[in-house]
Amino acid sequence: MFRELESEIAIFAKPNLCVRDEPLLRDHYATLQTLEKASLATLWRFYMASLIADRCLKESDLPEALRKDYDRFLVRWGLVREVPTAWQAMKHLRVGVSLGDYLKTEFPPKAPLAVTEIDYVIYSADEWLESRQCNLWLCLDSLDEASINGRQHDEIEDLLRACLKTQNASIKSAIFVCTM
Repeated sequence: MFRELESEIAIFAKPNLCVRDEPLLRDHYATLQTLEKASLATLWRFYMASLIADRCLKESDLPEALRKDYDRFLVRWGLVREVPTAWQAMKHLRVGVSLGDYLKTEFPPKAPLAVTEIDYVIYSADEWLESRQCNLWLCLDSLDEASINGRQHDEIEDLLRACLKTQNASIKSAIFVCTM
């Protein structure tokens, strides 16, 4: 419906941005399982941050620093695959260093994924959108079908509850979420 009426809905007109999606959370959930304290609210923030980063990267006036950060975020969290150049492949080369059975490490050290990276995408995009005096609308459809591993009734209720909490807690003024 939004696609058909997009030109007639004033809040979606330029300079505002719009993303329409149906949440498929299984891959996002699998990625978050590597973190110890991954809640359903974190899952929704991660999902929304991925939509935000992807949409902002399509804008030609996105500052280069944010462009690099968002590209890195999407690649680092496994949301897009990057075909490495020879130099990038060399940079990803890891060497194990050990001193007997006492000390073992990897060089260069691998930085673990952190939830703060998710929040950085949301808040930095919000600041950038505010500076442009525009809004980003995340329009989510088929929430009644959102699931992680099937369609268990309790799981859907918990997911929707977490989604609503996420919208109230972490989305600021320039990013709006509407559900259909």
